[in-house]
Amino acid sequence: MNSTQRIMATIQGAPTDRRAFVLIMSLYGARLTGCPLKDYYTDPDAYFQGQLAVQQKFEPDVLFSPFVLPYLGAAYGSQIKLFADQPPNLATPAIERAKDFASLTMPDVDANVHLTYLRKCLRRLTKEYKNAIPVGAFALSPVDLPSMIMGMEVWLETLLFDPHLAEAIIEQVTVHFIEYTDALFSDGVSFIVLPLPFANLRIITPKIATQIAVPCLKRAFERVAGPLVLHHVGASFLKSLAHLQGLPNVLGYYVGKEDSLVEAREIVGPQKTLLGNIDGPGLRKRTADDIHQQALDILDQMQDDPRFILATSSPDIDLETPEANIQAIINAVKAFKP
Repeated sequence: MNSTQRIMATIQGAPTDRRAFVLIMSLYGARLTGCPLKDYYTDPDAYFQGQLAVQQKFEPDVLFSPFVLPYLGAAYGSQIKLFADQPPNLATPAIERAKDFASLTMPDVDANVHLTYLRKCLRRLTKEYKNAIPVGAFALSPVDLPSMIMGMEVWLETLLFDPHLAEAIIEQVTVHFIEYTDALFSDGVSFIVLPLPFANLRIITPKIATQIAVPCLKRAFERVAGPLVLHHVGASFLKSLAHLQGLPNVLGYYVGKEDSLVEAREIVGPQKTLLGNIDGPGLRKRTADDIHQQALDILDQMQDDPRFILATSSPDIDLETPEANIQAIINAVKAFKP
């Protein structure tokens, strides 16, 4: 089986030659190629070479385009800060007040420099690996993208105290969301991962979730042209999974290190793909033996679950992570005998 066949069989609940595994390593390619991050996150060829190195070194079952959500805000005019040892982050939001959102111009998905960088990285990967390895992309839902345009605090205040304005902004952003996801699927992406901070009950209130977030997500997801995977965004996802059930075009759920996989499966049911739950950023602080044992324990716990994929959770695996710690996960997958 190649990776595409293995992932597709897992999604369908069919037998596989071994357990599929997914590593979020969009950053780590820069370490393998020795590429400065200022080049890595501006030059699609540099990023592509990094992902070639990731595939050659570790052979994960999925590759990813850059995990740089602030670029989606930069497309609207937010300022970005580059770092030498971590992905770019938001420096200054495009606007300071939610009521100024109407003055912004919706970015052109075919011309905006930040979006075309992300899409060129994706196209290089999908062209190289075609049907052999799935390629995933990261995006933000219409409920979450405004936080990259006006900052998290301003957006949360808007959701809490001016829900009518919040819904109007979400409606505008949804137009861009559909255009951008359509473009990603036309570029060959296999699925889109959506971190959902503003649908996570560890961050928002149940009232916001039920009255604003979930209804808006439903309307947006109905128009998406391909499969989505909902991501825990660094916080526990367990309490949020129930209210996210039934959303259209959702293939599966990416749960965090704190979440019980068994409980998550009980909530989402047997038909959805479940990914998790090794803490990717935390790998650098652990020993290879400890990581290997954790991976084996998870595989043993989920051995009767055909739609489970062993995966690193949270954002990227850190640059300082020893290669042996990453290899420990792979060794566990290859050694595991159900």
